[in-house]
Amino acid sequence: MILAKTAQTLNLPFSGHVPVEVGIRHALASRYASVDHIDGYLEGLVSAEYLQQNPNGGFFGYNYVPHADEKLLDALAAETKKQGVWVVPTQSLFTRWFSPIDAVALANESEMQYMPSKTLYQWRQNKQNLTANGYSEVLWQRFILLRQKTLRTLHGAGVDLLLGSDAPQVFNVPGFSLRHEMKSLFEAGLSPQVILQSGTANPARFFGQSGQFGTIQPGASADLILLEGNPLDNIDNTWKQIGVMLRGNWLSKVFIEAELRKIAEKNKS
Repeated sequence: MILAKTAQTLNLPFSGHVPVEVGIRHALASRYASVDHIDGYLEGLVSAEYLQQNPNGGFFGYNYVPHADEKLLDALAAETKKQGVWVVPTQSLFTRWFSPIDAVALANESEMQYMPSKTLYQWRQNKQNLTANGYSEVLWQRFILLRQKTLRTLHGAGVDLLLGSDAPQVFNVPGFSLRHEMKSLFEAGLSPQVILQSGTANPARFFGQSGQFGTIQPGASADLILLEGNPLDNIDNTWKQIGVMLRGNWLSKVFIEAELRKIAEKNKS
């Protein structure tokens, strides 16, 4: 409470997780700039009495799924919009790190060649430990469905979204992780246009720098990706890249692939 009031007095935006002790409603009232991971919303669907009696909600409220009252979602989404709070879903953390997919299978994906072997070992151990005891694939599926419904409800209420994957996180390789995140958002029911805006124009709006980056217009930073197909027709076309313009410098696909090979070779040594 003191930290929030001090930040507001200094006009200092603050964002992040929502501790259970704080709760999503108090976080919204405190005017978080953004909430990461849709954190706190699941707990916000559970009665205060149950939360007090059962303080161990598991990974982002996973254990509370059977006790969530989904009828409370609309009011939470409306309050989020009213307070002007943005949301960074990072849905891929839960469809990968917390998923029932075997850790070894994830470690063998081609993008993992760009991570040090020590990091991959830590990721395997982390994932295996997280899903070792009391983990249920059936409950995980309900957990994902509830998160997807929460995301759709937030978007339907007009809440602004920001694209993020929390990389480097467990089995989320920087850059490649956005492919998983965008796929997860599409599977949750968001359109390609909404997903693309969450990673381009929306960040500029969030930081009060519209027109400076995130859009193609005179005066904006010369950053863009040239694609072989329209991502509005198929979000997977985002990854059919011919090259990247970075602050006016053209980086061809050949150049980017050569640089990636250097990273992979370094990780072999």
